[in-house]
Amino acid sequence: MKMKWHMLLIFLLAVGLALPAIAQTEGHPLPGDISREEALKIAGDTIAEKWQPEPELLNPKIWRMHLSFQHIKENPVTRYRQWNMWFEALNPRYSSYSLAIRHDGKVLEASRTPGTQDAGISPSQVQDQYTMIHGSMLGWDHETWTSFQKDLEKAMITHWESGLWGNIGLFLQQEYAKLDEGMITKEKAIEIATGLPEAPAQVDRAVSGAVLLMDEGVPVWKAQLLPVASSGRRLPFLAEINARTGEVRGFRQVAADDYRYRLYYMLDRLMPPQAAELPAPHPSPRPDGKPHYWYSPKAPDYFWEAMDRTLAQGDLTDLLGKWKAEYGRDSLFWPLEAQVVYQMVDNMDFLEGTFPGLPGPEDIPQEQALAIAKQALLDQGMAQEELEALTPCYRFLFNQNFPGAREWMIDFCRVDGLSAQPVEVVTINAATGEVIAIGANG
Repeated sequence: MKMKWHMLLIFLLAVGLALPAIAQTEGHPLPGDISREEALKIAGDTIAEKWQPEPELLNPKIWRMHLSFQHIKENPVTRYRQWNMWFEALNPRYSSYSLAIRHDGKVLEASRTPGTQDAGISPSQVQDQYTMIHGSMLGWDHETWTSFQKDLEKAMITHWESGLWGNIGLFLQQEYAKLDEGMITKEKAIEIATGLPEAPAQVDRAVSGAVLLMDEGVPVWKAQLLPVASSGRRLPFLAEINARTGEVRGFRQVAADDYRYRLYYMLDRLMPPQAAELPAPHPSPRPDGKPHYWYSPKAPDYFWEAMDRTLAQGDLTDLLGKWKAEYGRDSLFWPLEAQVVYQMVDNMDFLEGTFPGLPGPEDIPQEQALAIAKQALLDQGMAQEELEALTPCYRFLFNQNFPGAREWMIDFCRVDGLSAQPVEVVTINAATGEVIAIGANG
């Protein structure tokens, strides 16, 4: 179960977008790296091989190309450079493509967002495609809504067997009106909604708006007002206004437990009843703002003392950025304290099962654990020369499946300067030094 604490941070850390840039910096190709033209050719060949040929891939009327070159520090011993490419479709019919191509020409990542002319596109992907290209639904005109409904209907016919559509099918029941001179403007409708006593006291007009609906021949503005930004979720206030007379037909404040955002763009009378659901358990943070499990007896006192000292070093965002910059994007190469912080952030179930920990004063030290692990691999038949060519990485675990159990896990990775590939892992009882297992199932 997740909590709100630093949710956005974890996403940004995962995709490598938000944090300081030694680990991932903009730069230029070095001598011997593939050129821009070579990278584009590889991208075109990859798209053709994985999906379909796109002979117009470089046509700026069809795709907007986003291109960058980065120097990557994956970990202390793995560095490489890569071309990042995003071919952003300018029309919903076309697919969008994203690729990461290493400086030696190896394709590291390749993904596609299908266009509406793709026979396999799902209803939700149709909505995603239109939103990506046309922006917020509040800004769609009549032609965009009509085109969206046609593409959505085709996708729903194709995927009718699944039936897992939520409220997206209601878009086909709603008729969208076309603005004419006899109607009040969108701005006037928003003004009328804002003037209602029940509306938010302070409305963020930059993100508020209205969509023009048709209700059995009567055009209706459905206004959506958002309050100014706050620490919590901003709940819309919705009002339906006769687009010819300006009369307010109805309004409602979206409830905190109602996430059916698609209903903001259709008449309330089409809204299906919401099934009653029991609220999910959500333990409250401690008074000091730390997660509810902080100082839990599931981990020893020395662990929590070390965590307090670590977090006292600075802002969590800055700490994670510092570790990423110093040790690389792969947290397996981070110090044990940093690994623990990375795993516990935004994780309400952090202390369940087996979780990252720290060795105590009575546990064997890291150097001894490494010596034991190396000897175990030699005893199993690994050649000394092969062993010495591998780079060790360290993990320490508290194992709640065996109360009181603490384990060293040492991963031996093959590093070629471009990637780090785990070859073997040795799990060791941190109290006795006994080898528990060799292999991934330790």
